[in-house]
Order: sequence, then structure tokens, then C-alpha cells
Amino acid sequence: MTKILLLVCLFVKCALATAGSSINIIVPSTPGGAPDLVARAVGEVLRAKLQVEVLVQHVPGANGELAVRSFMRASPESNALLVAQDSVLVINPHLYQRDVSLPQQVGKPLAYLGYNDSYLLLRTDHSANSLEDLLRLARHADKPLFYGTGGTGSLAHLVAEELSLVSGSTMLHVPYKSNSEALVGLLRGDVEMIISGSAALPMLRSQRVKAVAVIGSEPSKLIPTLPQVSDSYPGIAFNPWFGVLAQQSASPTFIKTVSAALQSGWQEPAVQVNLLEQGGITARYLPPQEFLRILKKDHARYGQLTQRLSLQKANP
Repeated sequence: MTKILLLVCLFVKCALATAGSSINIIVPSTPGGAPDLVARAVGEVLRAKLQVEVLVQHVPGANGELAVRSFMRASPESNALLVAQDSVLVINPHLYQRDVSLPQQVGKPLAYLGYNDSYLLLRTDHSANSLEDLLRLARHADKPLFYGTGGTGSLAHLVAEELSLVSGSTMLHVPYKSNSEALVGLLRGDVEMIISGSAALPMLRSQRVKAVAVIGSEPSKLIPTLPQVSDSYPGIAFNPWFGVLAQQSASPTFIKTVSAALQSGWQEPAVQVNLLEQGGITARYLPPQEFLRILKKDHARYGQLTQRLSLQKANP
């Protein structure tokens, strides 16, 4: 397997060198945060495994839609990859007008890369110390529970609205431009709760905020004693994940080689430890066909959820 990968990698390296190009990673965020962390890890792995130049281009804005447009318009010679979180690939198609409606039409599935913890967070001085405490207070309060997210249609927004429905609690959404701004709003007291992951880790570690639950289907690796929302509400289990798409023009050899390089690099302890410690991200490689299955399944799931919440498509 190693010899085959080496031969194919040499072929791809020669092809890239002949074209006078590099691999260009497009990431729908500003530097810092989980998407950037994953994109840079992908870049480091591909540089080491394929011995080619890899550039990381940040295209923030419009909840990730600007990056999608940039990726889809990139020339075939750019060897572009889109490294993105699940909300960009499987939620946004239900919220924004696009020329294509399915995530696999944006690009060819190349690899699933893992998921990160996302927490229900309160200020440390909040009287609630558990999810049930928080929801009990919300059900009996004279005003709704104000919660902040990184934007309308974000995974945090959908999770909070679903939790409001199933728990019978009255919540009011306060959208911010980013998770970091939502975190600032929480610290200022503008909102009572946010749902966030990597962006909140420094505040969690310094005990400026506290987590009352994790929204994933598995226990948190960083805080294994933290309850899961699904313990009380089994239908609410979301693992915010990351994946890579190649251009529709990418050759089967290119896809096979880059995917194999990521499979090899993603198993290295240094990569796994860095992603977990820096971003709360569990590195887990899955090949193109498995990633395609996840894209289809989650696209359908979030389509049903956005319909239930009566969210309408808009221009980004």
C-alpha cells in the first residue's frame, strides 16, 4: 500500500509541477477557529505526504457562501480544495439561493475529517448549573431566554430552536456575525446562552464561562464528565464535522492520491493531539464514498429541520 501510494503521489507531484501550480485550499473563515485549524492541518499533511506547495486562502463572509462561490469558480488548474464545516455544505443549501442544490454538486467528496465538540455555554455567575436547571428557569421566566449564535441558519441556531421546541422553553435568537462575537455578547450579559466549540475553549479553560451540556452523540473527549443534551432529549445529537471537496474537474487519480495522503497523515498522533487540544476536534478520516453517504444523510436531515422551523431561502 505504501509503495502504491508513493508511486501515485510521485505521478501527481509531476503533474502539478508540469502545470506549474500548487494545491489551493479555500476555507470559509478568517484565520483562527476550527475551520482554519483543520485547513492548516490538511495543508501540512499534503505538503509532507505529496511534497507539493499548498496554499491556504481564507474567504469569509455570507455564512460561508462566498467561499463556496470562490471554490466553484476556481480554474481547474488551481487544484482547489474546499475545506469546510458541515453547516456550509449541508445546511446552507436549504437557506441560500445557489446554482446547485446538493453538496456533491458543489464538488467531489474527497474525505471526511472528523468533528468537534460544541457546548451549551453560560456565564460562570449564571444560577443554572445544568441543562435542566436552565430550561426550568426558561419555562418559568417572565421573558424569553436570549441566546446568541454565529448567525441565522448556523448549526447552533438550529440546535437551540429544536431544543426550544422539544423542551417547551421560550427562547429568542440573537444572531451575531461570528461565534467569537456571540461569545463576547455572552460575557457582556447581552445573551444568557450560546452554543459554541473551539472559539470558546480559552474562556472555558480560564473559567470565564461554564458548559452545562455537549450537543454531540458521543461524550466530549476534553470534558468526558459533561452531560450530553441527548441524555435528556434523544433527538438532539449533532456532531459538527469537517470535510474536503475537490473540484468537479478533479481527476480520479488526484482524488485517490489526496485522499490517501490525508488518510495516512490523519492517523499520526501529532495531528490528532494538536486538533484535539487546540480546537476540541476529534480527527477521524473517512474515504470519499463514506463522506458522500454522510453528505446525503445530513443534507436530508437538515432539510427536514429547516422546514420544521419555517426557515426560508434568501440571497447570501
